[in-house]
Amino acid sequence: MDAQGNRRKLTGDPQPSLASVGAIVVNYESASLANQCAQDLAEQGIGEIVIVDNSESEIFTLGPGIERRGTSGVPDGGQGGGVCGHRDTDGALGGHRDKDATGGLAVRVVRSGANLGYGAGANLGESRLSPNVSCVLVCNPDLTFRPHALERLMGGLSPLAPDLRPGSFALLGPKILNPDGTAYPTGRSFPDPLTALGHALLGPLWPGNPFTAKYHGKVDEPTRAGDPAPRSGDLVRDPAPRQVDWVSGSCILVDRNVFNSVGGFDESFHMYMEDVDLCRRIAAKGFKVGIVDEAIIVHVGGVSSSVKPYRMIWAHFESAARFSWRALRGPAKILWPGAVAALFARSVVATIQRIAAGYSGDKGIASQDG
Repeated sequence: MDAQGNRRKLTGDPQPSLASVGAIVVNYESASLANQCAQDLAEQGIGEIVIVDNSESEIFTLGPGIERRGTSGVPDGGQGGGVCGHRDTDGALGGHRDKDATGGLAVRVVRSGANLGYGAGANLGESRLSPNVSCVLVCNPDLTFRPHALERLMGGLSPLAPDLRPGSFALLGPKILNPDGTAYPTGRSFPDPLTALGHALLGPLWPGNPFTAKYHGKVDEPTRAGDPAPRSGDLVRDPAPRQVDWVSGSCILVDRNVFNSVGGFDESFHMYMEDVDLCRRIAAKGFKVGIVDEAIIVHVGGVSSSVKPYRMIWAHFESAARFSWRALRGPAKILWPGAVAALFARSVVATIQRIAAGYSGDKGIASQDG
């Protein structure tokens, strides 16, 4: 955007550092947001965009300014090529230019034909990226990017593949703000069993409890929505990545070779915990996970989950129970039944809160965040 709030029209090739990045936007019943996100990604200088549409009822169409180029693949409900029937639609964003000089930045829409889940949708999108993509950006559709956010994020993944070796940062997340400008707690540590149990039991009823505070980790001072964004070339407080155990999957940048070496997202996590699991497996390979505090995005949050909130509450329960079993080692697995009981109680409370919110008209209650 310019100083008057008008959308910038970019010309020429994407920034060299971002031309090798392929973005995957996993959409569920949020077509307008996915189209807006694609436009924002193009303005950041991204090299390639794939929108994976997991919608069950909404008919996804390319938004204004995205030229439809053609359709390929198998019709929805057919078989072949992907994890289920799919249809690919290729388009282009006017004012941007892809590598084959066809007149616009390449945008491909992959209709999965079913709600595959976030991780499976991201894996499907990765399979549609061109071979020259070396880094993969996976994101939700309900994001907005501060100027130069992805440029700064990309700067943390150096050297680039194929030179990336264990001990290097292979997966990075940005600093995430809520719409009111407060900081969302991304960049967390893997919790010990006691912290996880306390967070599961007390989090829905007492958000400020010490277990949840420890689980979320220290959150930086909020950056307000009206604060000026850092400009390219400005001196920054700490432009280097800060190592953490895991970051929110709402926006991650990952080296493609490393992503594929661990098998991508584990598709048994339909929703939730797939980001924690991916970061755990990448760390097990000897690579680092980090956050770049100078790369700033704003995440609305809960847009897709609000479509079917009760299903999402219990999807969180299932994924958290599965992850806790995998995370517990040796004799500690004896704690798993207690962890499942605590997660079940948390989900029951969240369901009751959601029902109460429906009666009161407050849809912001009972978030299943972590």
